[in-house]
This record gives sequence, C-alpha cells and structure tokens, in this order.
Amino acid sequence: RCIFLLGRASTDIEPIPIWMNSGDLMIMGGHSRVFYHGVARVFPDSCPEPLLEFIRRSPDTEKQQLATYLQTTRINLNIR
Repeated sequence: RCIFLLGRASTDIEPIPIWMNSGDLMIMGGHSRVFYHGVARVFPDSCPEPLLEFIRRSPDTEKQQLATYLQTTRINLNIR
C-alpha cells in the first residue's frame, strides 16, 4: 500500500494523493505522460501475505531476503 501523488505538467499545481494497493496499476498516457508524479510513502508490511508465504516456502536464502525486501519496498515498472 502506498500514497501515489499525481500532479500536472507544472509543479505550481498541488498533486492529488491517491491510495494504491499491491497489484494496482496506474496508466498514464496522452497528456498525462508528462505530469509530475511519484510515491510519497510506502506503508511497511503491506505486501500481500500469500505472496510472502509463497516466497518463504523456498529454502533459497536469496528468496528469504526478497520476502524481507518486499515488506518495505515497492516495485515500479515503466513500459513505453
């Protein structure tokens, strides 16, 4: 879970805060592609428990580190 800030083409306009949950998708096309945007805050321990359990079942140490990482971090994908 995080707070996503969606601005406009100018930083003079205050951004709109939007709650986003794990798995949510923000599509920015057309004019919005040049809007200022960002994540103001990622809430800890908001990674879906089924995903963490799937990763934790592996004896692989790197996957255990991944589970810890996902509890405090977001993953951002940009596709153009």
